[in-house]
Amino acid sequence: MGSNGDVYAFGGAKFYGSLPDDEVKTRTIVSICSTKNGDGYWLLSSTGTVYPFGDASKLGNAGFHASSIIPDGAGYRVIYTDGKSKAFLPVISRASGPGAPTTVPRPSPPCPQRL
Repeated sequence: MGSNGDVYAFGGAKFYGSLPDDEVKTRTIVSICSTKNGDGYWLLSSTGTVYPFGDASKLGNAGFHASSIIPDGAGYRVIYTDGKSKAFLPVISRASGPGAPTTVPRPSPPCPQRL
């Protein structure tokens, strides 16, 4: 991927779109990560905006000082310049009472350790 949001597919990788294709003008894309099944990806800008492509869900933006994005279960984890991280995962609904759905955040798996 390029800093302007262009995505390039090589080998067996699939192309699901890129920012210039969507007429988004930026030069601040800092990271990309694939969805769990490989049928989509998220692009992360230095301003914390997350752009989904393919089967990637829109799970929220990260905010300023975001430096990288990594897969995390069914969503992604954003790593910040201060070393902290935050998981962005889909929500699940559970019935509570007579037919009233309740949205419950999915638990976040632990952050992967670096060796």
